[in-house]
Amino acid sequence: MAKRTVNEKELVDDIRFGMADHELMQKYALSQQLKALFDKFVEKGSVRVEELYRLEPIPSKPPAMEWECPVCHTPLINEFEVCSKCKV
Repeated sequence: MAKRTVNEKELVDDIRFGMADHELMQKYALSQQLKALFDKFVEKGSVRVEELYRLEPIPSKPPAMEWECPVCHTPLINEFEVCSKCKV
């Protein structure tokens, strides 16, 4: 069986971007090898342990609505959007 090669820079970039373990395993067709690669990259200094085991992963996309109209409390897509309900 041929040994699989993984682009280290691309994988480290994906780790730093916040890709979840299952996403990394799917993208790089890995299973049990992921932990071994993590250990190898830490040993080489390519990535820090803190980068691998964040307490809060980076969200893959921002929440749909974070703001609301200060007058009628209608949800808004962005902070400076004119409210469609009360036009404030």
